[in-house]
Amino acid sequence: MEQQKFSVTGTIYRVLNPETRGTYTSRKLVLEIPGFKDRTELVCIEFGSRKMDVLDNVREGEQATVHFELTGRESPSNPGRFFTNLSGWRIERNGNGGGQDRHNGGGRQYPKPQQNRKTEPATDDGGEYDF
Repeated sequence: MEQQKFSVTGTIYRVLNPETRGTYTSRKLVLEIPGFKDRTELVCIEFGSRKMDVLDNVREGEQATVHFELTGRESPSNPGRFFTNLSGWRIERNGNGGGQDRHNGGGRQYPKPQQNRKTEPATDDGGEYDF
């Protein structure tokens, strides 16, 4: 069975440094997308070692469409616990988007969260729940 392919468009919020677990290396991109009502969502998409290089030329603040596969599995060591992963494989940059080079002496600086993000718990207003 062929894996389903998806895409989402938003603003690049962060590009994280590579992480290594055992012999597997990956890098994560956090994308800010419109959410329910006036909320925004931060979605983390992982790029495996063979696809990490697509993150080299993107900048925080840029608008982009990210293509990914949705995968999931049950933990073999903890039955009943499930994991879901968004595995990125391509990025289409959608113009300038106001991104800036945020390097400062080799360290990465991240943008501050938007002021209009709601942080209070959701209420029962038609099925919206915070998990």
